[in-house]
Amino acid sequence: MTDNRLIDDLRPPLDDGFTYRPASVLLLIYPRRGEENIVFIRRPETMVHHKGQISLPGGAQDPTDQDAVYTALREADEELGIDPGVVEVLGTMPPVYARVSSFVITPIIGRLKDSQAANELVFKPSQYEVAEVIEVPLSALRDPANHRVEQRTAGGFTYNIHFYTYGPYEIWGATGRILYEFLTSWKL
Repeated sequence: MTDNRLIDDLRPPLDDGFTYRPASVLLLIYPRRGEENIVFIRRPETMVHHKGQISLPGGAQDPTDQDAVYTALREADEELGIDPGVVEVLGTMPPVYARVSSFVITPIIGRLKDSQAANELVFKPSQYEVAEVIEVPLSALRDPANHRVEQRTAGGFTYNIHFYTYGPYEIWGATGRILYEFLTSWKL
C-alpha cells in the first residue's frame, strides 16, 4: 500500500534527486467592459507540456532571464503580445510546485498601468502557443459558486485541487492553486 500524504502545492514534497525547473506566470488584472478581468490562455493540443489546458500566460525561465518577473513579462509578450511597458508589477506570490510537470512556478501579479487603462487592451496571440484567449471577470472568480476543491492522488501524494468554472471553461491544477492563493491573500 502506498503512503499517500496530503501536501500543499506551496511546499514541495522532498524526495532525493527530484529537481524542479523554474517558471513564471503573469496574473494580469485589466479593465474590460467596466470591470476588472484576468486573462488566461488555452494551450494548443500540440504543446509538449499542459496541452489543451487553461493557464496564465507564462513559461519556463530561460538561462538569460534576469529573474522571475522578467520571465513572466517576456512570456506574456511572446504568447499574447502584451508589451511589458504597459504592465505595473504589483508583487510576487510564493512559488507553486507542479510536481506532475516538474515546474516550480512563480506567479507575478500585474495590473495594466493607469496610463494605459483608458485604451482597450488588444491581445495578439501566438499561433504556436495559444489556441484561445480567455478573459474572465475577477467577480466571477470570486463567486463561491464557481469554485470547488477535489482531492487527487498522484505518485503517492494527495493534493487539494482547486477548480474554477467560468462558462464552458474549467481552470484547475497549478493555475487553480495560483488563483486560490491570489483570491485568498490579495485584496485588490
